Amino acid sequence: MKFAILIATRNRHKALSTLLRDISNSTIFPDQLVVVSSGEPISVPKDKLFKHLEVSHVHFEPGGQIAQKMIGIKLLRDEIEWVIFLDDDIRLHYQLLEDFVREVSNISVYEKPPVAGIGFKLPTTNRLNNHHFWTKKVARLFLLDSPDRGRILRSGHPTDYLESKIPINTEWLNGISAWRRDTLLLYQSTYQNTRYASMEDVFFSYKVSRNFKLRYCPSLNVDFQQEYMTNLNTTKIFSLTSIWTYYFVRSHDEMSMKSFFISQVGRSLYFCLSRKHELKRRFRMYACLKVNYLIMENGIKRETFDKLLAKIDKVEGFKD
Repeated sequence: MKFAILIATRNRHKALSTLLRDISNSTIFPDQLVVVSSGEPISVPKDKLFKHLEVSHVHFEPGGQIAQKMIGIKLLRDEIEWVIFLDDDIRLHYQLLEDFVREVSNISVYEKPPVAGIGFKLPTTNRLNNHHFWTKKVARLFLLDSPDRGRILRSGHPTDYLESKIPINTEWLNGISAWRRDTLLLYQSTYQNTRYASMEDVFFSYKVSRNFKLRYCPSLNVDFQQEYMTNLNTTKIFSLTSIWTYYFVRSHDEMSMKSFFISQVGRSLYFCLSRKHELKRRFRMYACLKVNYLIMENGIKRETFDKLLAKIDKVEGFKD
């Protein structure tokens, strides 16, 4: 089985170097390594780390993560069968790639539908995990949580699967995952240059799950580089998660706009009342009201999604 690793990176030279060093220390190498960078120019040290590995590096500007991955997919050799997507802020155990190959080899060729996506175990970023029992109950009332791990609710909210201690089938996978080569034809977006690729993994993996199985394998354990952990309690994250979830629900008939708006009330309350946010509450409330107004306006006028993206950029506090 021939497999490749695809890394999209932007302005994280140190983080990328750490990840490349982890790959070079692995017990086995991928058959191809593809790096697509943007921002400040970088060089990938092919000779020092990867003497016996084909490394394809392209610097692409402008472009968001979606565009970078689409370019990387085009660089894959014809014989590549599986592709591992990695972010630049990930750490790999030296046996991870060997475990991955073993996991793929254990997949039965007789499974119908076949397994086409494999999820890796990460430290969970679900903000509900450490909360009180009743907080989770309230989240379920607002359609922001469910006991069904790895499902996408009719509100468009993807439920966490990283807490599962056993392999499970899911309806979506996050960006640290592996994909059968033929499914990458579905990795497409009209909004390739968006600066924050919120929900891009949900859009892609949900499409794949309509015809194939997606499997979460908790034995394939990777980690974050702690200094690059994303702060999920920002106005930017709240705003873009809100509008991309809205767009996801609007794009799929099996989803429910009514359920989305119920979940958006809960999402907004959590954002405004959170104590982990550095921005003052009055600014959060203003941003929350503005974002929700723009979503409602878009739903009534049925304006293009491009216009909504442009308006969100102007929300006060967005750049915090």
